[in-house]
Amino acid sequence: MTNREAKISVLVPICNTEKYLRQCLDSIRVQSYSNLEVICINDGSTDGSREIIQEYLEKDERFSVIDKPNTGYGHSMNLGIEKATGEYVAIVESDDFIEVDMYEKLMNRAVSHDAQIVKSNFNLYTDRTTKFRENLAGLPYDICFSVREYNKVFGVHPSIWSSIYKKDFLDQYNVHFLETPGASYQDIDFAFKVWANAQRIVLVKEGLHNYRVDNAASSIKNPTKIYCVCDEMEEIRRYIAESDFESGDWKKELSQIENWVRFNEYIWNYGRLDPVFQADFYNRIRAELVEISCSEKSGELWCNDLISRLKLWINSPQEYYRLYCENYEETMISALNTVNSKWEMEGFWRALDESGSIYIYGAGVYGKKILDFLRQEGKSQKVVGFVISNIPTDDNRLCEDIKVWGIEELSDEVKKGALFIAGVKLNTQREVIRTMQAGGIRNIMSLSKRLLQLIDIERYL
Repeated sequence: MTNREAKISVLVPICNTEKYLRQCLDSIRVQSYSNLEVICINDGSTDGSREIIQEYLEKDERFSVIDKPNTGYGHSMNLGIEKATGEYVAIVESDDFIEVDMYEKLMNRAVSHDAQIVKSNFNLYTDRTTKFRENLAGLPYDICFSVREYNKVFGVHPSIWSSIYKKDFLDQYNVHFLETPGASYQDIDFAFKVWANAQRIVLVKEGLHNYRVDNAASSIKNPTKIYCVCDEMEEIRRYIAESDFESGDWKKELSQIENWVRFNEYIWNYGRLDPVFQADFYNRIRAELVEISCSEKSGELWCNDLISRLKLWINSPQEYYRLYCENYEETMISALNTVNSKWEMEGFWRALDESGSIYIYGAGVYGKKILDFLRQEGKSQKVVGFVISNIPTDDNRLCEDIKVWGIEELSDEVKKGALFIAGVKLNTQREVIRTMQAGGIRNIMSLSKRLLQLIDIERYL
């Protein structure tokens, strides 16, 4: 089977998103991989969304529509999966958009590896900014692996729209959405079911889906949505109990993973809830927290830091909130930091190992500290120079015994082939990366706050 013979069914759930809908549908329509069917699921829109859908029905025969009353996201997605005729199924949220070659790149991997799921990283997008999110850091790229080899996939953001799924895989393992009307977070149980059964996974490093970052307050201030995450976790528990897995050991391990996911999803929900609802939410879930604390914990997902936080949350939710949730925009995934730091560092080392020559952009405190860290870890052999914006004077050509280059001195071959680490403060990284890109540099590694802390630069943050 060639790539062009394998059809993708693209599901687009739509409910009152007329402001962004044309950008979304245009990004699908111009895909370099053209063997698509695009199923628009109109979930009772009351704005101009249905009229926009009609425009695409009339100009592109690959587009179709399912019109239905507003019965919710889960029902929309299950209906789309049922109607899909492609070998693979994809999802695009109607306020997001995708890169023009997304499906070509995913299908190339899918066909060559006979993969059940191919997943990419994504970009966080607003009307003003776009930021790459390496959601899959610490996991292997461009090889085919099983979830049992790398169960760390359970810890990544669900991002169900950055993937393609083999249709017969979804059907075989009854991977569908919870259909609770008006619910939120229904990507949680879908993603868990996918990972629980996946035996042939391929991951792509590039950010191919642009995820619009909107105001998250719409659901966290709505009292009807406080417990939606609880419903999702109960659906996961039901799925594990009722599914037949080849190995009883895997069912047992999945139960431990489910407890870990439950704890972290509850932390996430608690930290972003309006404070007026926090006490009610805590009272609802406290018995589950106690159950989790008493359950068996093994493997690398559970670590001492997380267990300590679990105990603190059970005994003193107010103190937990004070320590970890008051500035939630900065700390919404703080409970995962110990685990994710390890994975992110693995991704950092892998990027260095896979690169040719390495340059550190910035010869100040940050750049020097990064070089010192690489030397201590025995990873500095490939570092051939510092790079700064201006050509240095003859008296300032060396820094830490390594040559300092002006960006204009680098050849096009170096700019395109070497790895450049942005060795600058977090609040100047974006500006510096733009300068590097404008100068022709292509392979840029920015360092997150977590990685900078691991490199022991936190005192300069």
